[in-house]
Amino acid sequence: MTNILSLQKCVSIFIIGLLFSITACSDNSTGPDDNGLGEVTLTVSGDIEAQRTGQADFSELQASSLYTWSMDFHDFSPQTFSLSFNHISQEEIDRPGADTYEIGIGQAALPWEDPRPMSFYGEYVHIVDQDFTNATYYNTGFCEDEYPSGGTLTISSSSSDQITGSFQFTAHNINFDDSGNCINNGTIIVEGEFTATPRIGA
Repeated sequence: MTNILSLQKCVSIFIIGLLFSITACSDNSTGPDDNGLGEVTLTVSGDIEAQRTGQADFSELQASSLYTWSMDFHDFSPQTFSLSFNHISQEEIDRPGADTYEIGIGQAALPWEDPRPMSFYGEYVHIVDQDFTNATYYNTGFCEDEYPSGGTLTISSSSSDQITGSFQFTAHNINFDDSGNCINNGTIIVEGEFTATPRIGA
């Protein structure tokens, strides 16, 4: 079982990294104005102190036998942050309806496990003047016994054209030492509001 859980975590990290790459490489030549793109306004406190605005979209991605439903937020020119909420499952994922969802590890139950409510993995990436090489990642769902993280994603309205809501969560910049022990390099609290639209080209 330990090997299965480790494989599941590795696959999840791979999918999340793939999602970030797709979002970071998308066309950011237009902004969240009156052009049909969604928008987000957020505040970061703790290890980072910042107020940010950017665009917001949502999509579902299939990679091999895994499905990921994601909501992504970022600014541009220069890009200073990326924020994503992801839910990973081995089955197709319905668009979440109006409700409050947990932000944590974001994985659906495996076939042999009891079903559990839909939840989302949260990741905030701090980027200084579009320097992606030195970006700092803050995540939820890792090393929970030592460094609790997570929060809530509240969806106020949900349709195929637009999703609105708010969020509040705590995330950590987690690394591991040679013995596999958790090292927390920083903690942030992120909260904000959004109006997201379907990802262009998804």
